[in-house]
Amino acid sequence: MRIVDRFALISVSTVFLSVLMLLGDGGLIRALSGLLLIFFLPGYILAAALFPAGSGMGWLERIFLSFGLSITVAPLLGMLLNYLPWGINFYSVLVSLSVFILVFSAIACYQRSKLPERERFRIKRQFGPGGTKFNRALIVTLLGILIGACGSLYCLAVAHKAGEKFTEFYILGPGGAAEGYPHQLKPGEKGRVIVGIVNHEQRVVAYNVKVLMNGSLRGQKGPVQLAHDEKWEGEVVFNGQKNRENFKVEFVLTKDGEKSPYRSLHLWMDGR
Repeated sequence: MRIVDRFALISVSTVFLSVLMLLGDGGLIRALSGLLLIFFLPGYILAAALFPAGSGMGWLERIFLSFGLSITVAPLLGMLLNYLPWGINFYSVLVSLSVFILVFSAIACYQRSKLPERERFRIKRQFGPGGTKFNRALIVTLLGILIGACGSLYCLAVAHKAGEKFTEFYILGPGGAAEGYPHQLKPGEKGRVIVGIVNHEQRVVAYNVKVLMNGSLRGQKGPVQLAHDEKWEGEVVFNGQKNRENFKVEFVLTKDGEKSPYRSLHLWMDGR
């Protein structure tokens, strides 16, 4: 296997494993991806960069060295992240490990390209009588990891997409931000808010927004028909209530003509 091919395979595998970690649900796939990213790939690629020559170290030594270096690299990256603004969390650790592997893949490729062909440590591609069973098994394992990662990524992406069905429903202040909400309305004064809807239902949905004051219907918006991932925002105006010290303004979202509320939000007003 050529140098560029091997390190390109490792780089692509790293990207796929990282995405699997992000999309995984904490099960076996995510656990296996994490084990490879933490306990093997960082040390293996670092060993390849430090010892590009093929003499003096066999496969068994390199495998043990890969695990040993990985156990050293992961805590050092954690210590570094602790002093950076991002801190230590799942995403920062995942990104730092992935960047480390990709950067040292490029360094290892460059280091080995400077050596004469006969001095390089390489995986032989011989599947005939001249190739060892260990080399053949290693190549098949690397390819299997990549193919398995691709298949698992596809399945997770489809399942993730299929299971993500919901609607965002929110209220913003008159300025279009999550602040400046009206909280005090004297009789006859008008309160204004912006109601927002984002459709993530994987289909076209018709929405209605009802405005209730202490349980009584005082206004309505809709029907608003939205395609998947489409957003709508509209202003809702309501009046202060007479002789009401405190009253509740409720915004009720229904979809597809259903009578039962799908989402509900409210604000409390002081009418004095």
